[in-house]
Amino acid sequence: MKLISNVTVAVKKGTLSQIIEEFSAGECFIRTVQAMDRNQYQMEIIYDDRNLFNACLDSLKKMSDKYVIISAKNSLEEMIKGGILSVKGKMPLEQYSDFEMGLLGAVELALEKIENDEGNAFSGILNNVGVITGVRSREDLRSKAVFSRFVQAERDCAILGRFSGLNGLPVAINFNQPEDFIKTLRGIESSYAALRITGIEEADLFFYEQIFSELHVPVISRDLDDIPLYMLTLLNRLSLKNKIHPSDTTVGIMGMDISAIRLTRLLKKSRFGRVLGYDQNEKALLSFENEGGLATSTENIFSNTDVILLMKNNFEREEYEKLRPGQLIISLLAPRDVDLNMLKERGVREFVQGDVQNLSWIFPGMVVGVLNAGLKTIDDMRIIELAKKTANLLAADYSFPDLFGDIHSLIADLLDPVVLHDR
Repeated sequence: MKLISNVTVAVKKGTLSQIIEEFSAGECFIRTVQAMDRNQYQMEIIYDDRNLFNACLDSLKKMSDKYVIISAKNSLEEMIKGGILSVKGKMPLEQYSDFEMGLLGAVELALEKIENDEGNAFSGILNNVGVITGVRSREDLRSKAVFSRFVQAERDCAILGRFSGLNGLPVAINFNQPEDFIKTLRGIESSYAALRITGIEEADLFFYEQIFSELHVPVISRDLDDIPLYMLTLLNRLSLKNKIHPSDTTVGIMGMDISAIRLTRLLKKSRFGRVLGYDQNEKALLSFENEGGLATSTENIFSNTDVILLMKNNFEREEYEKLRPGQLIISLLAPRDVDLNMLKERGVREFVQGDVQNLSWIFPGMVVGVLNAGLKTIDDMRIIELAKKTANLLAADYSFPDLFGDIHSLIADLLDPVVLHDR
């Protein structure tokens, strides 16, 4: 994920090259430098990690004998004030005739069509997808958690709009008990063709299964559908490339969340030999074992598995060093949390850096595919078959096709029951 900031700095004569080196050492790339008055320069800086960028600025501020940071502003800041999603009607409203004959006329026509049983398609309901996030109730209903989750829902709405043509509409729900959350969903589901759940705070597998069973519209989940499909896709591509057979393969999962728990069920149904797992959360481990996994230690995972899936950074360096030659690793950890030199020294055969940003390549097509196929949920066998087909779309370096190409329609087509089993 790339971020851009514009930094205005006063530089002592002869030290411009040094400040460029300072930014580079802080993993910040200077894309442009523009000279201003009195030894001042405006720099456009690209970086991946805001914390590293801020640390770099703090370090430069301490060198006041050489540099003076005048301003540092992210170029997106003004644009995103008020959120990243803007919703408006189809009809232009520039003058009164647009209002009277366009908007009001369109409403009357749609109502007439509906009254004559001709016009359900003239309502936006069939084109609406609720992008849902759930946050445990706090005294402050406008908590940081609500704002954070809502922004992520806005992101997914923007992606849905661009790559599926559907109206993604964000909804944040405060709740105390799972029953409250489900009751709210039942109250709003008639406004949507489908619901996509981006995340529910403190939810477990049983919570999600209640949602799936009690709603009437299709429900797709980031945690139970998107992430397991993504990881299984990478694993299938890794298996093809390295000619490994599931029945002869032991998979180890570091970190148990509901994504890892469903992934375990998918791995067992895909006939992988053994699935080992570790987490400090005993309740999560119990759910993991209920799906056919075997809870064990971090040392056992790093030393006795063929493929390791790093879902969480919940292990120590000395445990990590138990890796043995020939192992394969798929990681969802931040790149800075992985020591590539150590992996090379240990003889790891292949390391695949996953990125949940790649879900943007997956979920728009999944939503469209579910609606087109008339599915209510995506069952295990469909996820497994879809992962096999999606793996064939990946390049040798595990990258997806062009985001702005036909990847979304391909995935939508693959969810068609006929296509899924014929291809």
